[in-house]
Amino acid sequence: MKNLALALVLILAAAAVLLLSDLKNRHASSGRSPQSAGTTAPPRDIRLVMFNQTAFVEDSRRGMLDGLARAGLAPEVDFHVTEYNANGDTATLAGIAGTVAADRPDLVLAISTPVLQALLRIGGREIPIVFTGVADGVRAGAGKSETDHNPLVTGITTQSPFAGMARLLHETLPGVRKVGTLFTPTEVNSELYRAALEKELGRYGIELVAIPVASSAETATAADELCSRDIGAVCQIVDNTTRPGFQLIGRKAAEKELPLFVFETSQMKGGAVLALARDYYQAGLEAADKAVRVLRGESPGAIPFGNTQSEALLLNPDAARRHRLRLSSELLKQARTYVPDHNGKPVQQ
Repeated sequence: MKNLALALVLILAAAAVLLLSDLKNRHASSGRSPQSAGTTAPPRDIRLVMFNQTAFVEDSRRGMLDGLARAGLAPEVDFHVTEYNANGDTATLAGIAGTVAADRPDLVLAISTPVLQALLRIGGREIPIVFTGVADGVRAGAGKSETDHNPLVTGITTQSPFAGMARLLHETLPGVRKVGTLFTPTEVNSELYRAALEKELGRYGIELVAIPVASSAETATAADELCSRDIGAVCQIVDNTTRPGFQLIGRKAAEKELPLFVFETSQMKGGAVLALARDYYQAGLEAADKAVRVLRGESPGAIPFGNTQSEALLLNPDAARRHRLRLSSELLKQARTYVPDHNGKPVQQ
């Protein structure tokens, strides 16, 4: 009788072991642990805010979203993105910033200096922010230095390569004494860029003639005034006011037969002869790396700001010959060739 009871106990114990093993196998095959079954977290709430719709903004946007995907985060599973575009209107941007601050999302992706500043004014102490397309995060008000900054803000700056551009202007136009640009005094990034270009040109004895622009509507008039000055070339810095009217700048420079140098590759189709630019898509990818770190629990305050090291050099050979640029073998080796196709679309070789 005792042997029979012992056998029953052993059978029941074996059955229990088999049952537990089967449950574990079922959970493993479904990709869940017994403890996490039925506890899937909702997608993280991400807001992406843009000031206007330009090529640089679109490149930055694609880079950020692609960067999240490259990190293994799936849209609508791991995160949901709501996008906002102020269409270049500061009042609209302030309203967007207020809406985002009130909603308290998990993370805000900010593209451009005006967006970062608007978010800092309204929600900078409550919402994690990762930026790109910003000339200088410190000058924009996000901290004291690249390492000592707002504890909820980090990102990638995209300050243009002014030293390299000044050197190229000096080498390709050895007789040039004055170079012109338009700038927007009310934009911190534009004033920063104007001053930086002026400083670097000064190293080669070149004077910068800068004409202020208060709004995009003034671009044509300001461009006409600039190109009527005694300058040997136009080197247009990038800002949010002059970007929408860049074609007007290119047209005025062409009318005066002035070579046009730019800091955005997309502006080559506006008649530029040479572009030395940051790669905004790559900068977006770099910003996404920081965003992923924040989403995974790292404090933004512990992540230093950084300037993208990406750089692209494009040259339009036909325009270079027309303006009699002096092209060294080194420059020709480094530059990608830009040739508009018959539809006016850029072809980079």
